[in-house]
Amino acid sequence: MARLKTKCVIILYTLIVSVSARSLPLKHESTSINEGAYIPFKTEVLEDALDFDSREEIEIKDLSIPNGTHRIETRDDITTSNIRNGQTVFAYNIQLTKGEDNNNIEGKAILDVRVSEDTRANPLRFHILGIKVESVLIGLVTDDSMLTVTPNIINNILEIKPPSEAYKYILHIEYNIPIRNDGVGLYAYDEEYIAMNLHPTNARRVFPCMDEPNLRSVAVTFNFIDMGFEHLMTNTALAGDSETTFQPLQGPVHRWAMVAHSMNNIVNPVPNLVSLYVRRGILNQDQYGSVAISSYYVALNTWTGLDHSQIIEHQDGGLHVMAVPDVHRDWYGLSTLCIWEPFILMENNNNAVKQRKLALVTIAEGMARQWFGWILYPDNWRDQWVIAGLASYAGYEVAKNFQTPPPEQEDPSLIDMNAMFTLDVIQESLLYDAYVDADPLRLANAIFNPDQIRLHIDGLIKTKAPALLRMTRLLLSRQTDLVQNAAQGLLRSRSVNKNYYQSNSASTPVTTRNLYDSLNAGYKTPVGSGLIDNVEDFLRPWVENSGYPYLTVNLLGNTGVTITQHRFGFSNRDSVAYAVPLTFTTGNNPNFEDLFPTRVEQNNAMINDVIFDDCWIIFNLQGQGYYRVNYDDELWNRLIEALGDEETRDDIHPLNRASLLDDAFNLARAGILGYDVPFEMVLTMELETEYAVWKAYIRNMEFIRKRLMPFVDDDDDLNENIYWRLLRRAIVAVEEEIGWEPDGEDTAMMSLTRGLVMEHACKIGYETCVAAAVDIFFNPNDEEEVNPNIPPELRPAVYCTMLREDEDDVALPALQALLNRNPPLTRYERLVVLESFACSENNGFITDLLQETINDESPYVVEERSRIFAAIASSSIDNARAALHFLTRNAQAIRNTYGGPEKLEDAIFVMAENVANGGLRNEFNNWITSLDSISNLGDSATVARRALARIDENMQWNNNNLGDIYVWIDENDAPTIFVSTFLMCISVFIALINYN
Repeated sequence: MARLKTKCVIILYTLIVSVSARSLPLKHESTSINEGAYIPFKTEVLEDALDFDSREEIEIKDLSIPNGTHRIETRDDITTSNIRNGQTVFAYNIQLTKGEDNNNIEGKAILDVRVSEDTRANPLRFHILGIKVESVLIGLVTDDSMLTVTPNIINNILEIKPPSEAYKYILHIEYNIPIRNDGVGLYAYDEEYIAMNLHPTNARRVFPCMDEPNLRSVAVTFNFIDMGFEHLMTNTALAGDSETTFQPLQGPVHRWAMVAHSMNNIVNPVPNLVSLYVRRGILNQDQYGSVAISSYYVALNTWTGLDHSQIIEHQDGGLHVMAVPDVHRDWYGLSTLCIWEPFILMENNNNAVKQRKLALVTIAEGMARQWFGWILYPDNWRDQWVIAGLASYAGYEVAKNFQTPPPEQEDPSLIDMNAMFTLDVIQESLLYDAYVDADPLRLANAIFNPDQIRLHIDGLIKTKAPALLRMTRLLLSRQTDLVQNAAQGLLRSRSVNKNYYQSNSASTPVTTRNLYDSLNAGYKTPVGSGLIDNVEDFLRPWVENSGYPYLTVNLLGNTGVTITQHRFGFSNRDSVAYAVPLTFTTGNNPNFEDLFPTRVEQNNAMINDVIFDDCWIIFNLQGQGYYRVNYDDELWNRLIEALGDEETRDDIHPLNRASLLDDAFNLARAGILGYDVPFEMVLTMELETEYAVWKAYIRNMEFIRKRLMPFVDDDDDLNENIYWRLLRRAIVAVEEEIGWEPDGEDTAMMSLTRGLVMEHACKIGYETCVAAAVDIFFNPNDEEEVNPNIPPELRPAVYCTMLREDEDDVALPALQALLNRNPPLTRYERLVVLESFACSENNGFITDLLQETINDESPYVVEERSRIFAAIASSSIDNARAALHFLTRNAQAIRNTYGGPEKLEDAIFVMAENVANGGLRNEFNNWITSLDSISNLGDSATVARRALARIDENMQWNNNNLGDIYVWIDENDAPTIFVSTFLMCISVFIALINYN
């Protein structure tokens, strides 16, 4: 009945839709349609909220390239402990025993502590968090005569006053640790495993410690007693004949890891070296992940120049890869690697390309952290960008090679990983680096507090760091990857010495300067490009400032262009002079494959050695540079004309078509460019089928759509179908050439395009998309169950659409039955179903679903809870309102059940992206400005203030642009008569055939 009613509505709607001739884009004066009920954006308030004392902006002036440099004197890079200066833990010996009730671990820490002469009178101090100290014994110099002392615990600091002064103390500390479920410290999942993840500051959840990364211990030893599982894996080999004590590691404590488990070793991707473990009962999901792991292991050994099995003496020489069912966390432990199931296990013969894309990158980056994060670790967490950047850069390089066939072969099943890096790393970073709350890659001051560390290392650096390294690699040399060479040099010079017990043998942490020096050493060799004088002077403005430049290109007759540089951001920012690597090509001789810059320019420049002949010019080939490009009116018109002609559109590389669209929309969002330019480019999308371009379109149009819909709903005189009318113009080629269902000849990239566009089109009620989704939802042999043969790439759109169209309440029971079927769905397919629940327009169901995520007996694992919340907040303005109500009333419960403060903060930033009108903004503001006893934000208050700054920036955009955007679409959306008639006939024909 649901399908019949939907088809009838579609037929009727299609027959009465107005068909008009395509009108030319019109320019008009700014018109304000409606004012939102929000508080205007105020820069002075934001500066106070964003803790600018921890950020520093620098400018290089008078930098002559390549004839001279203005060397910047570096500030003091020495970082010290914020726990107690003059105190060193020479050795940690940690003993952990499973408690009898299986809910806690009994711990004993034996610490060898040394203090400096001038601090001997000060109490000893250690971080603790969430552990209960039972007793403390102290010995002076040795443990021959131990004395009981009573410690003080203040603000998660364990303070011990020795009975008399000495230079060395032996401490015996007994304590209890609750077993967690959120992926940090010591945590467990049912009867599958118990694990220990101490990164970055979670060692304090397991034992009293000094866990700043630059505070290295000569020996850290763990003794795991009766963890309750047959198999136990950790960084090092067992010590001697012991079955519980492992060889010590040197260095910072956050690098230790452990997994005790009852999982199955289902395959050995590299015999005798690499093993993959999965939950009992899982079959036929390991093939693709296993092949990727095998390829990456060999590739990373070569790429790093350091064999994994030989990293340190006493290492467990294997690599144990665990597909864990419940948590998704970055993992930095040597010889062990935990990856959430959806990002490593997939159906062997029927997996979604979207899942494969996510898995290939997650596995590669996770394996790369065996080198970049374990061997190389930061001097202070403000230098984590070096580690994160190298790990992601190396990961994408090996993933790209894994997906690149030999030159003589074509493989339609492969994914264009270069496109994925450009879209998911560079363009994603450019977006979030433009917000007012963006931080520099390297903060001005060392950071020690967990909330500051979380905000920094889990934020922008994950995309901006590898994006800058990619641009730098292309700048420095045509012949050699000097980023790879620098990484290899750092691994050789900073890696762990094999002698554990000499005090000068501890591994050395990595600083930003170390990377500069390593890059510069390679650049000064004959392979260097010679385009700059000094790598540090080039990189520092990019690294130590938020934001990035945009270039404005102005036509200079037919013989050249002038280029001016400004700093980009969605709000005004002070000027910074960047040295920008330039690549460009022209329409009379297009060449998009030479990605190596030919010059580096700063401030104003002139290029007068190219001849245009009235054609276009494009800068930043394939979008590999970390900057945006604006053009004067004439050059934009030439580009739009080329994009709108089916004979010339393909002359422009798909990644540059994506970058042109992305740049135009973001320049308009920042008020630099009028919205007529990006929308005229949207009209040319009717010729587009490439994934990269549609990804850029949807990323930018989703921002507008989320705000345009409530804007229209608030005014009865406005057309509620305004966005639908624009999409109708853009989607022509996708419907004609790709269609809504596979035809058996899809490439991987075509499948990605169909899935991406279908999710977007069905979300806004595009008729042919909805008809296709509704038609294939039910099993043809049993109309009460979900069709098992829905193509994997279409399932998110099909499930979501059916829930929106579910007037007869038949889709939800069918999806719930699918979720609970036996044999169970894969974790990825389960997640697809759970996220589709967010599409329901039943407010009672959405409210109950949110409540289920925090219930004690919740049916969802930890990671699923936060994903459900994000899906609900992103699905519609009504569901965003429900999510915000839930968030403001349950912050502490979310913290406790979603996975700690990190996941609460994820929810806050997700909410910030989906607060689309003034009413929601005011509710968010009232929440975070209330007393902490009401807000329950705790140490996440800084994140909430930053999220509010982002919301206010977007609210100002609403005020400035929504009226104009509505008018432009209203005046310029009409398609050609042929296209409208053709689509109408196709829609009616499909519906009638299905009805019969």
